[in-house]
Amino acid sequence: MVDPSRRRRPEWRARESPWQSWMRKAPCWRYTEALRSTNIGQRWCSHNDGDRSMKVLEGDPLGWRPLDGRSAVAIGVFDGVHLGHREILEKVVAVGHRQSHQAVALTFDPHPLELVAPEKAPVFLTSVSQRLGHFEGIGIDVTGILAFGEIRDLAPETFVEEILVERVRAARVSVGVDWRFGRDRAGDVSLLERMGEKHDFSVQPVELVCELEGEVVSSTRIRRALGDGDVKMATRLLGHPFIIEGHVIHGDSRGRELGVPTVNLHVPERIAVPGHGIYASVTHHRGERFPSVTSVGVRPTFDSDSHRTIESHILDFDEELYGEAIGVEFIDWIRPELKFDSVGELIDAMEADIDKAREILS
Repeated sequence: MVDPSRRRRPEWRARESPWQSWMRKAPCWRYTEALRSTNIGQRWCSHNDGDRSMKVLEGDPLGWRPLDGRSAVAIGVFDGVHLGHREILEKVVAVGHRQSHQAVALTFDPHPLELVAPEKAPVFLTSVSQRLGHFEGIGIDVTGILAFGEIRDLAPETFVEEILVERVRAARVSVGVDWRFGRDRAGDVSLLERMGEKHDFSVQPVELVCELEGEVVSSTRIRRALGDGDVKMATRLLGHPFIIEGHVIHGDSRGRELGVPTVNLHVPERIAVPGHGIYASVTHHRGERFPSVTSVGVRPTFDSDSHRTIESHILDFDEELYGEAIGVEFIDWIRPELKFDSVGELIDAMEADIDKAREILS
């Protein structure tokens, strides 16, 4: 069993990640979610962090207030905001600021495939709030969240004129070389370039291929690494920690009965989760970080169904967190999920997992 003398609040702390800072200091994304159910056309709020500020535009893009001054714009889903995305966004920030333009990111929610081809829609590596936090950390001045349902039927020319020209006042637009847009995906980079000549903005087609030590960096590759339980590889390709956000829900208290209490995490649908196994992790709560061990799986020693659970044992921590928002940062794989012949064997394995996590996180 776990030695009670080891149950103390951890002494180490670490600086917030960008998404944590966003969640804590700027709940405007929750505010704009509430506005989504109203008929208000303009969604506009600010995140202020000292001298930093990022504005967020949401809702029907045709209702956005035009920006003050021109902008350098990057358009994409940017799921995961991985190293390849960061390269594009950082270049937009550098070019925009060099020319005294605002740096703008236009992203999508929901993912276009969720409406066009739901069976092909991927699970998300990041929530919208996490994306916003990463954008702000990179230096983006304005993020526009394009409600795909509001723009999917716009003619390509209308999208360019009403959104890029009239609303975000683009001077430079960066998109993938194969990017398609507008009704029936009729718009492409060639059309965008012709429209740019007409409306005085340049187009920068970007090859969305980035490599890190021989590994192709892509959202698909990162999802595969997560599915394999290789959270260290996923973190390397992302260029930042992989964190799942969610709320703590009631479980069956099995862990507490075994002397290893856990918090059960409920995550939104279509959020990427690592493959079944036991992981060294860090649990984020209210701006603090706590070492933990996280189990992802179906608890085969006890359960016969296939319901997946995500449970974290926070080391040296005994506070109740029911209903609280937390984040779980996956650090390293410890072992696969196993079915044990007895509860005693399971307890021994859990104690070994805790020792291994302490070693990894020390």
